[in-house]
Amino acid sequence: SIDATAFANYYKSGIAGTDGSYGAGATGTLTRRFGKLSAQGAVGVYSFSQPGQDTAVSVQALLGARYSF
Repeated sequence: SIDATAFANYYKSGIAGTDGSYGAGATGTLTRRFGKLSAQGAVGVYSFSQPGQDTAVSVQALLGARYSF
């Protein structure tokens, strides 16, 4: 099976004189089953930015396997 998600958000703390921050990201997963063995792979990309600052980007990946008795 294949699954994908995406999100975006904005946060303002309410502290006087501060800017809000923006975040966005997306993830995707692929799961395959081979009888009692299943394997999963996932990738995510995340971004965070604030006015006047460099944008931070993070990429994460996961691989896994499972055997069911």
